[in-house]
Amino acid sequence: MKPSEKQIIDYVMKNESCDFYREFYKGVDLSEWKNIPCISKKQIKDYENPGRKFLFVSEDEIAEIKMTTGTTEESLNIYFSKKDVEMRDKKMDLSVRENYPQDARIMSLFPLNFPGRHVEAYKDYVFVEGDIYNLQQAADMVFKLNLNCIRTFPAIALKLGEILERIGYDKIKLIVFAGEGTSDLTKQQLKKYYPNASIRKLSGMTEFSNLGWQCKYFKDTEDYHVVSEEFLKYEILPENGNIEEFGRGELIISSLWGDSAFPLIRYKTGDLVDLRQAECGCGSSKIFTILGRIEFDIIRVGGINILKRNIDQAVSSSGYKDYQVHIYEEIRDDKLYPKLVLKILGEDKGGVDVKLMENLMITPSYNWADGVEKGALLPLEVKFISELEEKGYKTLSVIDHRIKEV
Repeated sequence: MKPSEKQIIDYVMKNESCDFYREFYKGVDLSEWKNIPCISKKQIKDYENPGRKFLFVSEDEIAEIKMTTGTTEESLNIYFSKKDVEMRDKKMDLSVRENYPQDARIMSLFPLNFPGRHVEAYKDYVFVEGDIYNLQQAADMVFKLNLNCIRTFPAIALKLGEILERIGYDKIKLIVFAGEGTSDLTKQQLKKYYPNASIRKLSGMTEFSNLGWQCKYFKDTEDYHVVSEEFLKYEILPENGNIEEFGRGELIISSLWGDSAFPLIRYKTGDLVDLRQAECGCGSSKIFTILGRIEFDIIRVGGINILKRNIDQAVSSSGYKDYQVHIYEEIRDDKLYPKLVLKILGEDKGGVDVKLMENLMITPSYNWADGVEKGALLPLEVKFISELEEKGYKTLSVIDHRIKEV
């Protein structure tokens, strides 16, 4: 076992604030890293249910608390000690300095609770935080302050781009995305609004902040460099269940520093990736490609969140059970729209598409049919199939075609 691996195991096993790992590792030979089992968000959530906390420092040592978001409804409170914040900022600093030019003047558009929204790394740049709920004001600030970089989500960049195009502002030369991938159609629209901009992306999750970054050699790709392995250990859980150093499967991450409020060891991220050794012009040699999610509870399309259980209910109320959701995008009237295709196991009973759109709730009082009527959404496309499609790792209930195949 490497010193950094032994250090984190010793830390959690001797920790007086939380006994999660002592309980979880009962009967496990901890002398070799290969014996360490994986943990999941659900297991942490279950541990906390009786009123216990997955917290490895005293409460007065907590520096920050964030709540997980993403594609699952199982949310967690993530606690950060001062050491966690320090490690997060060091990781962010690496990707920030690799991404932004020296003359960067940055407009940042993220929710207030977004992890790593504002860290020490940005102190050397002109850095402006805009309001995602007032993009007209954000566009005015971009114009008046002569900003040249944007960091945000793709859906927000598209809406901001419409405003910047109207006022004739074309000085954005770099867009850095976090949280979502970008499809070919999204890139096409972005090029229209930001003709002089290059695009780079960060991959991450609340539990670890950023996990991957793109250098200038990555163009039009879902490839990412791993952040320094001084901080994190990357592994792969393939379909056969035997953890590997490289390959295709679920990304498994371990934090490698002590004094952490929320140490995660062999944590199942839910991301389906291809992790490999590959030389890059920037000097980095380990790359992962995001292939999709192992499973979804929440589907994000066009800036809206759709609960998968709402799709389950809509399909069930239409008299069916098994289905797959295929996510596409389509440009109509020069605007980018999400397109959902439901492939349902069974035979067509007639009128199913209309019934599904009426039954598929986006909010408690707003269904998919309402969105179509208001011109915000495209009609659902329904296809009936005799067997579910497999994609790489297993039969997935949600297949996102916005992510490129590799």
